[in-house]
Amino acid sequence: FYESAAWILPPALFAILCLIVYSEFENFNEYIKQEIQLSNAQQRVEYWRQSHK
Repeated sequence: FYESAAWILPPALFAILCLIVYSEFENFNEYIKQEIQLSNAQQRVEYWRQSHK
């Protein structure tokens, strides 16, 4: 039993780790997209203010 458990556990742990990292990465991507959109919006507002003085 221990032999099979030792053989099964590492790949399972690795798979779980990959899933965690992947989901975190997805969240991080969403966060970056939002940040970029916000900064772009701010730049547009600044540009609009400059051009409509």
